[in-house]
Amino acid sequence: MPQKMLVLFRYLTYGMLIGLSHEIPLIGTKVRDARPNELPFVVSIARRAQSNDTHFVNRHFCTGTLISRRSILTVEHCFGGLALSDIEIIAGSEDVSLGDKYYPESWITYKEWKKNKKGYMEFLHHDIIVLTLEGKGVRPEIHPATILTFAPTDLIRSIVRIAGWGVSIDGKCPLVLKTALTTVLCEEECRKRASDLSRNDLLIMENYFCSSAKPGVLSSYGDSGAPILNKRKQLVGLNIGVCPNLIGFPLRYQLIYQMNLHIHLYHYRNFIKDVKITS
Repeated sequence: MPQKMLVLFRYLTYGMLIGLSHEIPLIGTKVRDARPNELPFVVSIARRAQSNDTHFVNRHFCTGTLISRRSILTVEHCFGGLALSDIEIIAGSEDVSLGDKYYPESWITYKEWKKNKKGYMEFLHHDIIVLTLEGKGVRPEIHPATILTFAPTDLIRSIVRIAGWGVSIDGKCPLVLKTALTTVLCEEECRKRASDLSRNDLLIMENYFCSSAKPGVLSSYGDSGAPILNKRKQLVGLNIGVCPNLIGFPLRYQLIYQMNLHIHLYHYRNFIKDVKITS
């Protein structure tokens, strides 16, 4: 594999996630609490409560999106080392203290689905998974998100919304869902900003895209898997994290130079359609 591609793979995917341990919150002057019933399809993915640790702020680790009553779309990297029995889903309210608890029955990653289909892996890395809930899933009045899977170039310069329960500066997750607007960058701008700081000539794989805001808005640990929504609240992507890795730099510097990294759903439209039907 070419050295530049190795750098890209490390720097803009899992290597980037190391930066999330810094636990900067979803911040910016335009970040706000989601209004009641504004984003009812966004769910918290948390570790099941133990007898000595029942509070949500200690257990939330990822955000997801209902795409049917039983199916939740999120990112695979959240679940390393976890079993289905370790997980609970909180859905039905932007305030998790008012939400209902559900439990996953199964999950399938894109890589597993592609292997079952005996298909060719188009990219070096895929970070997408669908969880299937037990029973009939969420209450009928909780409406799933609508998915829009158009070509990636159609997103450039558009305003998108991100929403999640990522950790705040005190290391705890808020009870109320946070949301903010960012602007999708073209591949060249995303690549240049990452390359200038890393001093390597990087390429952005086609299944990813970047966004940023002025003043800055950055996602954090717990915002992985968060929905990326267009102005009609249609799901167009999933949040991965932030890039490049600027651990140790002042927060004001991070807000200027870091970007949010997302996975584009266009390349996974057949996977999503198939899993939704079979859930």
